[in-house]
Amino acid sequence: MQYSHLYIGILIGLTGLFLLSLGNGVWDRPAAYDSWNYQMFVGVCHQLPERSFTINGVPMAVNARCFGIFTALLAGWILMPAILRSGCNFRAAGTVLTLAVLIQIGDYMAGQFTVWNSSNFSRFLMGAILGAGFVYMVADQFRGQNNNQSKTQDYGSDRNKLHHR
Repeated sequence: MQYSHLYIGILIGLTGLFLLSLGNGVWDRPAAYDSWNYQMFVGVCHQLPERSFTINGVPMAVNARCFGIFTALLAGWILMPAILRSGCNFRAAGTVLTLAVLIQIGDYMAGQFTVWNSSNFSRFLMGAILGAGFVYMVADQFRGQNNNQSKTQDYGSDRNKLHHR
């Protein structure tokens, strides 16, 4: 992989983000909303206990939707090399991410107008769709970099062949 150091650095960061989002239940400790691992997510997640999964009876540090986002980011990042090798068509990457955002808005609006009540599982799935859409968009950027560099290298090698004739 061309950007293996960047890939590994982001993989380590996403793994840490995922593990920290699990909260204190993993360590069999009570929820402590003033502890650093809960405080770390205050600016990005509302952390309502009733909208969070629990581990050992302790609410996670993030709600179900944020956990879905973080889970899909990590899973998608792990799968990215295979996705890039598969020759997947990324022309719709922007559309996929826009659709993922619109699904979030639709889910929120349906809840506001009491069309349905979201469960933690459905919130997790909605978050996972958004996280996967983001990874799909980033994979497209990695694909674009690889294609541009290979075109430049091919052109350069053809130019050298012409020059040496």
